[in-house]
Amino acid sequence: MLAWTVPFRDQELARHMFRSISRRSGLGLSLGALVMPGSARAAAPFETPAEILRAFIRLRGALDERVVYWWLDDVRSAIVGTKVYPLFRARVGTFLKVRQLEPDAYAVTFLETSYYVDLKTDQLLTGLKNPVTGAEMEISSVVLGPSTSIMRASGEEAPRRARGGTVTSRSTHGPVTVVGDDVLITEDRFSRIDFPDPATPPYNTSELNVYRGLLTELEDPTAPYVRAWVSYQSVSAFQPRHKMDGVDGHISARAVGAKVPSLEAMPAAWRVIADRQNPDILVDIARALAKAGD
Repeated sequence: MLAWTVPFRDQELARHMFRSISRRSGLGLSLGALVMPGSARAAAPFETPAEILRAFIRLRGALDERVVYWWLDDVRSAIVGTKVYPLFRARVGTFLKVRQLEPDAYAVTFLETSYYVDLKTDQLLTGLKNPVTGAEMEISSVVLGPSTSIMRASGEEAPRRARGGTVTSRSTHGPVTVVGDDVLITEDRFSRIDFPDPATPPYNTSELNVYRGLLTELEDPTAPYVRAWVSYQSVSAFQPRHKMDGVDGHISARAVGAKVPSLEAMPAAWRVIADRQNPDILVDIARALAKAGD
C-alpha cells in the first residue's frame, strides 16, 4: 500500500495519534502507511500551508458560505494520575459558515450546542456526583457562540469573545495522509480564555482533531461541499464547576462525529434534546449565525 504524506514538524505526535485512531476506529492505518514514501495521486493539492488549510476548510465547512452541520458524540472523563473516571456523555451539534477573505485566510462563524447526558440512561443531566471527591457537580446545557474566528495558514487566529472572556487560539494543520481514497488531516489546536476578573484563572485547552474526507471529492476544485468525519480528543484543566478542589488532574474529552448536509440529518438523540432546549436556534440557524456580527 502506497501513501503520500506531507512533511510535518512532529512525526512522533503523528505516530501516536494514528496508532490511537487505528485502534479505536478500525480505519486500518499503519505506521508504515503514514511514513512510507510514494504518491497516491500526483495531483493531490496538499503541498503548501495554504493548500493544506484550504483542504482542511473544505472538510470542516463549505466554500459557498452555506450552513454546515456537524454532530459529535463525546465522552468526558476526569483523569487523576493514571486513573480514568468517566463522567458523562456530550451530544454536540455544531453549525458553521465559512467565508474566504484572502487566498490563505478564512472567516469561520460557528454556533455550538452541547447537551450532557447520563452514560447509562442517556437522560439529560442537571447534576452529577463527582466520582473522585463525592461533591455534587451542577451540570447544564451549553451554547457557545455565535462567534467568528479568522483562520490563516500561519496558524494565528484573531482573538474572539466566548464564555465571558477573550479567546486566543493557535492551530497547526498537518500531516496530510492519503491512503487509497481516504484523506486524513490533523488539526492540533491550543486555546486560552482570559477573563475580566483577575481572580478567575485562565482556561486552557489543547485539542487534537483528525478530519477524514475522500480524495475523489477533494480533487474536484469546483465542489463547494465535500463529506467529512472527525475523531477528536482534548485535554483541559479542572474548573471550579468540576468540584475538584485540591485534586491534581485534568478533564479529557474523546469524540467521533460527522458533517451532514441538513438539520434533518442530525442524530435523532441530539434532535430530541435540541427541540426541547433550544427551539429558537433550530427555527433559523442561518439567522442565529448572523448574530455573530451584532
